[in-house]
Amino acid sequence: MREILNWIGRAFMGIIDLGKERDKRTKPDEEHILLVDGVYWYKFSAEYTTEMGGTFAIYFWAKDFEDAEKRIKAMRHTLELSGQLYSREDR
Repeated sequence: MREILNWIGRAFMGIIDLGKERDKRTKPDEEHILLVDGVYWYKFSAEYTTEMGGTFAIYFWAKDFEDAEKRIKAMRHTLELSGQLYSREDR
């Protein structure tokens, strides 16, 4: 009986890469990651409140949380409207 159980265990036992399983839970989905010139960029969001009380969000790309914080700080001091978008750039 023990031999049968051992055989069944080997037949159904697969190798699980725990690193890959952990990454599935800790990494953003692929659509929120870009690889540009060997550097990974991640999509972040930031919220702001208008004078009328509405809360809105913007999305931007940064290399990590520290980089995202630096970009937010720069936006606080230098952000200006540059125009309205009318179409996708990849057309």
